[in-house]
Amino acid sequence: MKKTLLLTFIMLAVFGMAEAQNTVTGKVTDGADGAAIPGVNVVEKGTTNGTVTDFNGNYTLSIADGATILFSFVGYVTQEIPAAGKSVIDISLSTDVQQLSEVVVIGYGTQEADDVTGAISSIDAENFNPGVISSPEQLFEGKLAGVQVSANSGEPGAGINVNIRGFNSIRSTSQPLFVVDGVPITSDNPNAGGVAISSGSSSAPQNPLSFLNPDDIASIDILKDASAAAIFGSRAANGVVLITTKQGQSGSGTLEYSSYGSVAFIRNKLDLLDAGSYENAIRQLADEAETPDQRSSLLENLAGGDVDYQDEIFRVGVTQSHNLSYGGGTEDSRYRISLGYLDQEGVVENSRLERYTARINSNHKALNDRVSIDLQLTATRTETLHPPIEEGANATGDLIINALRANPTSSPFEDDGSVVISPSNPLALLEFIDDNSEMNRVLGNVSVGVEIVEGLSYKFNMGGDAANSERRTDFSALLPTESNSGSGTINVLETSSLVFDNTLNYVKTFGEDHRIDFLVGHSYQQFRRRGSFISRGDPILPTIDITPNIAFALESNNEPTSFLRFREIQSYFGRVNYDFRDKYLFTATVRVDESSVFGPRNSSGTFPSFSAGWRLSEETFIQDLDVFSNLKLRVGYGILGSQDIPERQQVFAFSTDATTRFINGNDRLPGLALIRTPNPDLKWEEQRQFNIGIDFGLFDGRLTGSFDYFNKSQDDLLVFIPTIQPAPTSGQFQNIDGDIRNTGFEITLSSVNINQGDFSWNTDFNLTSVQPEVRGLVFTRINGAEASGQGLSGTIVQYFTNGQAPFVFLGREFTGVDASGNPQFVQNENGADDQFRVLGDPIPNTILGLTNSFRYKKFDLTFLLSAQLGFEVYNNTANSLFTASSFRSGSNVTEDVANEALSSGETGGNPFSSRFIEDGDFLRLTNATIGYTFDVSKVSWLNSMRVYLAGQNLFLITNYTGYDPEVNSQPNATKVNSVELPSARGIDNSSYPRPSTVQLGLNVRF
Repeated sequence: MKKTLLLTFIMLAVFGMAEAQNTVTGKVTDGADGAAIPGVNVVEKGTTNGTVTDFNGNYTLSIADGATILFSFVGYVTQEIPAAGKSVIDISLSTDVQQLSEVVVIGYGTQEADDVTGAISSIDAENFNPGVISSPEQLFEGKLAGVQVSANSGEPGAGINVNIRGFNSIRSTSQPLFVVDGVPITSDNPNAGGVAISSGSSSAPQNPLSFLNPDDIASIDILKDASAAAIFGSRAANGVVLITTKQGQSGSGTLEYSSYGSVAFIRNKLDLLDAGSYENAIRQLADEAETPDQRSSLLENLAGGDVDYQDEIFRVGVTQSHNLSYGGGTEDSRYRISLGYLDQEGVVENSRLERYTARINSNHKALNDRVSIDLQLTATRTETLHPPIEEGANATGDLIINALRANPTSSPFEDDGSVVISPSNPLALLEFIDDNSEMNRVLGNVSVGVEIVEGLSYKFNMGGDAANSERRTDFSALLPTESNSGSGTINVLETSSLVFDNTLNYVKTFGEDHRIDFLVGHSYQQFRRRGSFISRGDPILPTIDITPNIAFALESNNEPTSFLRFREIQSYFGRVNYDFRDKYLFTATVRVDESSVFGPRNSSGTFPSFSAGWRLSEETFIQDLDVFSNLKLRVGYGILGSQDIPERQQVFAFSTDATTRFINGNDRLPGLALIRTPNPDLKWEEQRQFNIGIDFGLFDGRLTGSFDYFNKSQDDLLVFIPTIQPAPTSGQFQNIDGDIRNTGFEITLSSVNINQGDFSWNTDFNLTSVQPEVRGLVFTRINGAEASGQGLSGTIVQYFTNGQAPFVFLGREFTGVDASGNPQFVQNENGADDQFRVLGDPIPNTILGLTNSFRYKKFDLTFLLSAQLGFEVYNNTANSLFTASSFRSGSNVTEDVANEALSSGETGGNPFSSRFIEDGDFLRLTNATIGYTFDVSKVSWLNSMRVYLAGQNLFLITNYTGYDPEVNSQPNATKVNSVELPSARGIDNSSYPRPSTVQLGLNVRF
């Protein structure tokens, strides 16, 4: 009701103004080529009355008699035109060379792109990826060189990996530091975890950034090398992603509304046997059976039904999104308020994400612009329905595993239509397991800037991030499961962080040749993470929901538990930028971090960097060539740090939970048990990175691009080292010898292919080549992820070993099966199976992105093709499910496995080997959009309107036999004393499929 009244009030005000004043219309174009300029500010001088031009450069403005109109846009000279009773004013703007340089966001400030000496990639809202976007990372997927974006799964709100220039550490996730309007976001996930069906596994993690509304984001800047990121010190080893939200613009209030609806569907199902093929294969096996009992056992698998269980659990997911914003103000006081709603259904039954967002940004100036006050505040509520899909499902299975192995001749329903109650029936999992989570999160900051004297300014920034998450999971007692039948769990997690920044900035130009920009600052940040877990079983009535009635549970096998984690970082930093004759650029940065993670011996880390740039295009000998519109050489070197380990590893820790001590060798009494061996000598991981690059522009800027070569290595690696048992504890964190090196290059190209009259065609291309390598480890191998599934428990499939990429797959190389059906492998010199042959690695060596944008009159078309090459995927799903023995036992399999069972009589099972390491190379149509912008020049109250049709993941070319090669399951994430060991890469274990979507949207500006 309030939204309707606000909209009505604005409409009446606009109509009233239109009746009382004169109306002027026109078109704004570029004086150089005559192209329309969208987004030009058109303001009645001396007032806040104004508008902006639409996509075609058109505007309509109601003004008072005798008024003067100001036309202004970044990069162009502002013009003042007296209206003098005119009803049509068309104008051409000329380029302002002094303002033409693009401004990019850097740490604790901004800088003109022409002056940047580090490696920075930037993208703004106009070039963001379209489609169903639930998290900011998806906005630049495939768009930027040096940046790999990949979703862990297709589940709404699922975690997304962002890797900048390769993988840097053994234990660290390699996720960059995200900074939203000056507030660093903690890398710890603020979403409470769930309980899985299988003991030892866990539910899939959610994305910690899904609370942000992509519609509120104005630009994203990524600091890739050490010289650019060193201002953030110890948290910048994996790069920095700076997110800037939209601000209000001066002028009359502008109301914007955007909405879309979409449908999502499975691009492809796994090619399993249908009921007919399954029955034929079973009957053929039965005919070849050696004994009547074997024949009878096989024929018992035929139940007479005809069911595609993938169709039973997959659906068409419907999504709707609505965003409303209002902004405006004067030159001294601007504001923007926005509301957002997203309701996203997943393509798997019982999966859904609902998000409500509200945001306010305001900017104020006072005392002749000497004082500035900025405020940003975001509040979000997210409600998620989780399907029973988990990380590391074992023999008990989960929804997808049970659907894949279900007998297609069986039925999931009883004769009366009710669901067959069995943990192997995927529909029973959907009906008898209820898993919901909700999270409330607030992110905000306020900053105050004061110009002390000309060129010298002080800024104070205070920011905070607080989240409260609760996840409730109910397992009905009617459904027998491995360990959770008839139980309910409540997991509550509270996270918060506070940051206080003080900076002093001095900018001075000396004569015509020298310019210096000097920044010093102090920062303090604290992080708190507190949680509790309650589990109850055996409810009074097996049909009630357990969690709402948890107080009535009869008994508890797991006592309530809780934890509190706290860490803090204090930092001192400085940066100086020096510009000589607008040709020679120098930047030096140093940051000193003090972290509570380490003991007093090594609590401080110093992280310096230096970079330089030479603007060759300003030299006469380059200008005389009359070829380059821009040419700049950049070189930089710096050191960054990492502290990604749990807190308090430098002190002892004890436990009283179920611990004992021995007296006289027999008696046991409650006591304390040592669970952590301290290491007071722990210190920072250090990363050294060298970068050299060149930026260029040709043909008056119609072809622009950059080339960068980088070499970075991470040493003093922080690793949890298990101790040889028996020992007081299971292990200890240590800095070990060895390093992980990433070398590679990046290419970015942008071209204006055609720009004539009504038609234009632009192309953007990026290529990243990275060669990661583990070197100098004192250990032969460090264990990584394990496989999951029956018969695979405890099987290590990924390792860190010298001379190979991180997460390399090591195992036996499959050569076929023998006459008895036993799998055969390559032998070593001793005649035994070679257990540690290199089978592949999951990190792409080459990443490509190609965007083409077309415009014809009021139509526009854009599509993005992306590719990843040179990597392998471990198909854990096939390894654990599709075996000849499981086929004989009544499980469904693929056609080739059924043929193997018929031809070879395979009896040896499916141990992990190269048989299940598959080529992951792919080419994907990541997104495509066609839109139409309406001519609204005759509608005085409407500024612009556009409709569009968009698609995501519309086709995929790959040889991978699973749902999608871009996958990162975390099977059997091993923990020692709650310390997670290295995460997995490129493992596919019953992963939630990545859907294809088709979307219809509308954007309107009033």
